[in-house]
Amino acid sequence: MEVIGKILSRVGVERDVLIASLTCRKWREAYRKHLHTLSFNVAHDSRVYCDLPTADLEALIAKTLFQTSGVKRLSILMNSKHKFSSGSIVGWLFFVRETLLELFYKVSTSPSINVLDICGGQRLETLSLCECTIKGVEPNFQRFPCLTSLSLRRVSISAEDLNSLLLAFPKLERLELSNPIIRAINDAVDSVNITIKLRCPTIKSLILKDVDQSKFILENGCIECVDVNHCYFGSFKVSGSNSSRHFKFFKSKAHLLDIEEGDNLELWILIKFLRVPHRLDIWQYFCVFPTAYMENLVLLEIGWDSFDGFWDLVEKVLKYCPNVRKLIVHGTIPKRQDDEFFELFGQHTTSMVETMRKYHHIEVQILYSSDFYSSNPLTDRWLL
Repeated sequence: MEVIGKILSRVGVERDVLIASLTCRKWREAYRKHLHTLSFNVAHDSRVYCDLPTADLEALIAKTLFQTSGVKRLSILMNSKHKFSSGSIVGWLFFVRETLLELFYKVSTSPSINVLDICGGQRLETLSLCECTIKGVEPNFQRFPCLTSLSLRRVSISAEDLNSLLLAFPKLERLELSNPIIRAINDAVDSVNITIKLRCPTIKSLILKDVDQSKFILENGCIECVDVNHCYFGSFKVSGSNSSRHFKFFKSKAHLLDIEEGDNLELWILIKFLRVPHRLDIWQYFCVFPTAYMENLVLLEIGWDSFDGFWDLVEKVLKYCPNVRKLIVHGTIPKRQDDEFFELFGQHTTSMVETMRKYHHIEVQILYSSDFYSSNPLTDRWLL
């Protein structure tokens, strides 16, 4: 029975699990007693989820869920078409919370509910919330003793509540903020004048996507990996950590980029593209270069979509990274080229050869693309 339950858990998708469970008595019993993963995701079958009236969809989810007895991983990911009854959602979450280890939640309810209050104090290890509002987190709010991974996508929250929330997770190791709506204390949304200052001593991995803030400061004692994607900052600072190993700054911009104690970095990816063609102002990035040499850095990735001064930038970076063994360069080639492009590309190639002669011990890999967003291996991957 447990083997069948594992098979059904790998299937996960509610519709397919139900169909499989109808094959025979043993499969039905395995579904009830040994199913660990269940997913209600509009992306898996948008036709069914969109065509069903909300009341019928609520009944379907309830009937499917209440026949199980040990769900550990639950995904309820709906679109804005359906506004569920808060009573139904509360009932579902209360039913599974004693066994639940992972929750992926994107549901519109009337009235709104506080998922944190319902799921707190249990065994939950992974929590992903999307398109909800978090307000009034108490400073001593500690109800998630086992949570190690938190993802907030398009979540509205104040900087103060965010810090109070992080303190509720004494074992938190991974934090993802994707397109957050950061509010001031008076509930005003003005990212230009709001500073995010995160304090969470247990975080090892920080992932930021589509964050637009004037000032972002991470104070952390054990951060190992920082991954910044499609973000804009007036200033970005990582301080108080001497354990940083990986730093990625992909298609993002910071007028001031400051990584303190970056001596232990092993992987540094800096891929920045400007919208102005054929112009790269390397002096904007004087703060990218650390004050200390990064002697542990062995792999460096850097990217461009313009030519002017690019290899000067590469040399500046390499001077601070004496032990780099591999350099990966990402570049874009426009689909339409004119004579000016070929002239600039020739000069760019000459500069590349001259630079690599100085660093003949470094393995160089150059990746060209006419459509960087779709072909680059660092393109965003979303759970929701």
